[in-house]
Amino acid sequence: MVSSSFAPAPWFHDGHWQTLAAALPVWPAFFRSSEAHVLHVNAETALAAEMEWASCDRRLTFLLIHGLGGSSRSAYIMRARRYLRRLGYHSLALTLRGSGPRAAPTRTLYHAGLTDDVTAALQWLAARSRVGSIVVVGFSLGGHVSLRLAAQWQDAVPERVRALVSVSAPVDLDAVVTHLDRGSSWPPYRSYLLRSLLQNVRRLRQRWPEMKAVGPIELAKIRTLRDYDDCIVAPMHGYAGAGAYYEAVSCGPELSRIRVPTLLLHAEDDPMVPWSTVEPFVREAGVALTVKVTQHGGHVGFFENLGKSMLQPWPIQCSVDFFSSVEKR
Repeated sequence: MVSSSFAPAPWFHDGHWQTLAAALPVWPAFFRSSEAHVLHVNAETALAAEMEWASCDRRLTFLLIHGLGGSSRSAYIMRARRYLRRLGYHSLALTLRGSGPRAAPTRTLYHAGLTDDVTAALQWLAARSRVGSIVVVGFSLGGHVSLRLAAQWQDAVPERVRALVSVSAPVDLDAVVTHLDRGSSWPPYRSYLLRSLLQNVRRLRQRWPEMKAVGPIELAKIRTLRDYDDCIVAPMHGYAGAGAYYEAVSCGPELSRIRVPTLLLHAEDDPMVPWSTVEPFVREAGVALTVKVTQHGGHVGFFENLGKSMLQPWPIQCSVDFFSSVEKR
């Protein structure tokens, strides 16, 4: 476990400010050259994704996976895309199934243990001649999905995948949901997440009104994240309830099975995923997992200030450096 030297400006230490800054918008004109793609998982599930090609024909490629309630257009994903392109690397920003207004057709919504979407994106990348080595970078819930997939691989890591990076990931879902559901009303993290999640459900209803898993539920009665998981995720994916879902898919107990070189970034002042819910599990993880902990940084923040560092995301700098260190081993 490594204590990082990351140090934001003194006036920018607060974890809440770091977290809120991660949602600040990014000027979209830069992304007019990106390619929109639809990736197919199976006959009933398609995924939206956006590809940013660098100038080189064959180069390191980053697969970017958003967090709960996000998409390929989430501000932290767009900053990562912009910075990677400036560095000369390809990137594919994946939108997990059923998420966001640009979601591709699907009959199910994503959840923290559903790794098929990431597998489909990796297969799509592996079929592109311009793609060389691949680094998977998952943010928040996307980090959880990535860690779970790495644990599922064990020694059978796809040939192109050279490293994996998890940023602010929850590894104990029950503990994190409990924390968010009992949190104060400001900042309104739970309300923000629920609003995005329920919008996804409404869009799914409009496309498939006959679906029983989401049809009869009165969404106005869903007031907490646990309610959402209990009423939407669990029945849709065959779990007995939210508790059974959390127990079945939480990746914390599986971290020791990871064999691909993995970097886990987390801040001690993360207001959404407390470090206390992560630390017990990383202490038992195997040698493939490198843990970098910062005193400050919030949730998916890690900004030194509101200037230059907003355009040069520290987690992406760490991801590039980590890949370089892996290649030297």
